[in-house]
Amino acid sequence: MIHARLVAFTMMCLTLALPLRADDRQQQLQQIMDKVGPSVVTVQFTMKMRGGGQLGSMMGEQERQVSMLGVIVRADGLVLVPGNEIDPPEQSIGGRSGGGSVSFDKPEDYGVTLADGKEYRAKLLGKDEEMDLAFLQIESQEPLVLPALQFSPDAQPQIAQEVVVIGMHPKAYGFARKFKITRVNSLLEKPCAMATTEDVLNGYLGGPVASFDGQVLGIIGLRPVTEEGGGGGGGMGGIGRLARMFLGSTPGGPEPTLFPYDLLSDMITNPPKSGSKKPWIGVMGMQALTKELAETLGIPKPGGVILGEVLADSPAAVAGLRSGDILTQYNDKPVEISKDEEVAKFGMALRRLGVGAEVAFTYWRDENGAYASKTATVTLGESPPTQADMEEKDQSEVGMKVKDVTYELLQRRKLPATTKGAVVTTVERAGWAGLGGLKRGDIVQKIDDVEVKSVEELEARLKEAKAAKKGEMVFFVLRDDKTEFVHVETEWAPKGKE
Repeated sequence: MIHARLVAFTMMCLTLALPLRADDRQQQLQQIMDKVGPSVVTVQFTMKMRGGGQLGSMMGEQERQVSMLGVIVRADGLVLVPGNEIDPPEQSIGGRSGGGSVSFDKPEDYGVTLADGKEYRAKLLGKDEEMDLAFLQIESQEPLVLPALQFSPDAQPQIAQEVVVIGMHPKAYGFARKFKITRVNSLLEKPCAMATTEDVLNGYLGGPVASFDGQVLGIIGLRPVTEEGGGGGGGMGGIGRLARMFLGSTPGGPEPTLFPYDLLSDMITNPPKSGSKKPWIGVMGMQALTKELAETLGIPKPGGVILGEVLADSPAAVAGLRSGDILTQYNDKPVEISKDEEVAKFGMALRRLGVGAEVAFTYWRDENGAYASKTATVTLGESPPTQADMEEKDQSEVGMKVKDVTYELLQRRKLPATTKGAVVTTVERAGWAGLGGLKRGDIVQKIDDVEVKSVEELEARLKEAKAAKKGEMVFFVLRDDKTEFVHVETEWAPKGKE
């Protein structure tokens, strides 16, 4: 009876929302579900989680069963899934009675259930950290020919266009497929070309998005919000054309985004592999040569990429490139970048070449007020470690965890390449650090006026403070783009002698 009422309610809502030609619309929806539905699979795995700080003694180590939506993107059993569940970040939890953190182990054993009920084991190939997408490979002793999602490479979302998002119900409803009709409500240019839609409810993350004429536009992924504009600089990343769809995300947090086929195609052909090398050129920030800048600088025509800070000993520096050089060609291809939001496309093109590739650049250089055309060959190097790669060190007595600062973090936060310190990754709210006002993301640069250039030096300063039985410490931190002094009280000093 309950199920009958649920079906009746759903049908009533759909009838109210659909145009008068309900039979035609129903037929269109059924065709889309028939076309796309078989590519949607259920991915299940067990994840271990453990508490840290005050939560450690309360929860210990636990296991949780995770079920999520995946999409077959290649007939040989390649499955694309959102990366946030595969490798969730550590979570800080606090309250009046105490706090701590919860960390997760990466799962190793995956199960995939197809739409027809067939079950397979699968292994994780790797994760693209920039786009937060992961890829699994279904394992089978026999060659597989599975119903892979058929993308429409030339299709692009249009303003006011109605689209259908395919999702999945939770386990309580047997992982049944579902859909949501929504509409593209804006086309944006920054940080790159993308489109927003009306709200899409939970349960659709990782799901395919199709137009009513049956074209598959892309899938829903989860991309962290940044303030880097076109970006693309040293990390060589790029997000191509995106259509953003908000699924009730929180301001400043990760935002669900429609990832189109042109963004996914390379990853589908060559899925990221755990531990694989990522290329880089070694430039902090790039800017488009716009029409206005070309006229101001006296460059014959717009189109090119202006280099920001060229890092010492980087591939770009070794090849002789400098800050302010304007790249106009690479490997005899024109750099047709005249808008800042297009810079990411250039980064993506270079990234596809891989570590060790030689790139022949033609560029303009300012020589005594006149621009001269020059050439240079850059051998793409291996990208330095990212924040995700760095080991997290637990300063449990103080109530925080820290990592060394990486180039990737500095680029993301638009900080000078010379910035040193230890970045705070977790703060226990009821710990000394939390009570003193330290926050996640703070970069500790001094303690009690003694410089801190790394986690190792931070640990040395804390060890010295404990040996001296200091009852308080002053942390000099970089918070956002400002410096702050944070006063932290400890319990190392004998009572009455603080």
